[in-house]
Amino acid sequence: MPSHSLNLRHLYPLQLPRPHSRSSFAAVARLRSDSAFSRRNSEISCDLKLIGPNFLKRCRFRHGHVHCGAFDVDFGDVAPAEDWGNHQETAERMSFSSDGEDSDAEFVVSPQSDVDLPTITKPTDEALTVSTYRLAMLGQQRKKHRIRHGVLLNTGLILFLVVKRRARKALLEKRTPTMGGLFFVPIGVIVARFTAGFSSVEVSGAATATLAFAAIGLLDDIICLIKNHNSGLSGWIKIILEVAVGTWFSYWLHTTNISSPYGMKMLVPLPAPLGIVWLGKFYLLLASFCFVSMGNGVNLTDGLDGLAGGAAALAFIGMSIAVLPICSDLAIFGASMAGACVGFLLHNRYKASVFMGDTGSLALGGGLAAMACCTGMFFPLFISSGIFVLEASSVILQVIYFKTTKRLQGAGRRLFRMAPFHHHLELCGLKEPVIVGGAYVISSALSLFAAYMGLISA
Repeated sequence: MPSHSLNLRHLYPLQLPRPHSRSSFAAVARLRSDSAFSRRNSEISCDLKLIGPNFLKRCRFRHGHVHCGAFDVDFGDVAPAEDWGNHQETAERMSFSSDGEDSDAEFVVSPQSDVDLPTITKPTDEALTVSTYRLAMLGQQRKKHRIRHGVLLNTGLILFLVVKRRARKALLEKRTPTMGGLFFVPIGVIVARFTAGFSSVEVSGAATATLAFAAIGLLDDIICLIKNHNSGLSGWIKIILEVAVGTWFSYWLHTTNISSPYGMKMLVPLPAPLGIVWLGKFYLLLASFCFVSMGNGVNLTDGLDGLAGGAAALAFIGMSIAVLPICSDLAIFGASMAGACVGFLLHNRYKASVFMGDTGSLALGGGLAAMACCTGMFFPLFISSGIFVLEASSVILQVIYFKTTKRLQGAGRRLFRMAPFHHHLELCGLKEPVIVGGAYVISSALSLFAAYMGLISA
């Protein structure tokens, strides 16, 4: 019968891990000694459990006893054995030998199949040790390779899905139409003109300033469409145009007779005990500053679906209540613009089917600034527009902090993860609807407070 010899004596000092036995081989389950180990006349009984139904059927026995007559000096060496005990006559014959010429302490195992295995005639101890260790570690190496391949495949799949999802999102945003302010801003202006009457000087001035800012935003959006890029007008050109509109409006305020319960212009109502403050020429500078700050504030806020439109609608409502004791026509103008924003929100909410663009954002900021400049309600304006002030301030602080740390430390650091502030919240893990909903809650509270401050100031 073919046999295969394997030297195991040299594995005990190395303490190498033993490979798991397969079900197709016979496994020695228990080795017990009836007496103390001696050089001769030591009887050892080995119970063998033959695993595998084919092997059991072929051998026709389950338990065998091996009687060993003697041991070598080294522990673990098995003396010659003549045969295996069997209850039937058809049992196969195997032998254990350590007296051979080729090896010392050999262990012979008969495989299940009938394939002849090559016999090792002159194996070296080192080669057998390395080969046995490699066979023992083969399963673990295969497991490590499988884990490594699985990690690489899963990482590649995750990266593919993320890139595909971002590309799909960018494609959807690219297909979303913009310049939505070209439709709802004129509607708000027209409704205010027809409701308040064409004879209202304040509504005429506020409507003109709103449309002028809408024209600046429209020019910026058109350039973006022509270039097929997000950058339209440069920042400095946009600011210069906004300053020009603010300066024109200040000059119009200075030369036009505006109805006021105080009998004079350039007045700023403040809560008690401050009362009414006359600013003189400084009023004109403050008016220009309001136009630039409000226009850019709303423009910077327009980064999430429904954020700028909802916050602007609440700000218009707060300003409408604040200016009601001073100029009721401007209250109508503010209510009309708020209604136009609410109508636009039906299409601009998450997920938006249309964007207002710079045409809408600059127009909304210009309308809020015009209401404050005609009535002197600058304090309620900055309260009701707190979201816009926060967004613009975050950008300014980010730039100042970065340049200061770069000059002092040599490397610029950022105060926020990203500016404007709503992008910082996104990077912190907040979802877009959560950010917009929180902004609505804050804007509602600020608008109510601004309305209250305007009423007690007037």
